[in-house]
Amino acid sequence: MHIKIHEAKILQFYTEQAAEHPSQKLTLRVNHIKDVVRHGETIANNIGLDTYGKDIMKITTYLHDYYQVLQIAGGAPDPHLHHSAPEALERVLFGNNQIDEYADGLTTFDKNVIKTAIEQHAKIAVELPTDAGPLLVLFCNILRDADKSAIFELIKEPLYVLRNDWGFSDEQITNSISKDGGTTGVNPKVLEDFLKGQSVLNADIKTPADWAISMLGYLWNVQTEIALQSILESAKTFIDNLPFPAEVNNTVRGCYYHVLNNLIVLRK
Repeated sequence: MHIKIHEAKILQFYTEQAAEHPSQKLTLRVNHIKDVVRHGETIANNIGLDTYGKDIMKITTYLHDYYQVLQIAGGAPDPHLHHSAPEALERVLFGNNQIDEYADGLTTFDKNVIKTAIEQHAKIAVELPTDAGPLLVLFCNILRDADKSAIFELIKEPLYVLRNDWGFSDEQITNSISKDGGTTGVNPKVLEDFLKGQSVLNADIKTPADWAISMLGYLWNVQTEIALQSILESAKTFIDNLPFPAEVNNTVRGCYYHVLNNLIVLRK
């Protein structure tokens, strides 16, 4: 059966949540979801997905942060669950086939693909069994790439993000000082992990510069060329707008050039 996505109903849900619980955080999250849908469509078109693939990708991108919207709005069944945790998704989208409200014609297989892709999108690396089929792997990678592309669009002005999302003061930002004053510049653990090609854990981010390096880690493991080009364009602006002291800026910029050099080697 052909899949019919009730796009208007999905958008109505997000619009109603934003209207009933107005906050900048919720508005940004809803806009982010729309951006991920847009990037997902760009990737799908670029790699030549058929109609079925585009439908699966569209509903996956639309619902990937569904639980997080409920968390911000105060309507999540358990606000302490991670928004991509299997238990969270079971409770609001898949446990009683609630997802059928947003699309007709989804098979059990389709729902498993969508659920798995959403579960995997926020992890440091995709964690699938070795016998996972190519379709499952593909949609996991596309959602992760679309999500990264949208996130990088939002952080092109690092000063804004560090002030409003991370709560650093202007003095802490311009000097790259941790909130407790105990770390200045770059946490060595952050630099070590990044240079190994690993994603930086939030728990290791102490200073504003640590956050900047962690964002550059999004360049690792980008799977589609179109997403990589999008992220690289945003990364250029990001690097030009670094607000730290010259020495710290040079360290972050060095990480940027390091990942660029490795991307060139990997794609030869």
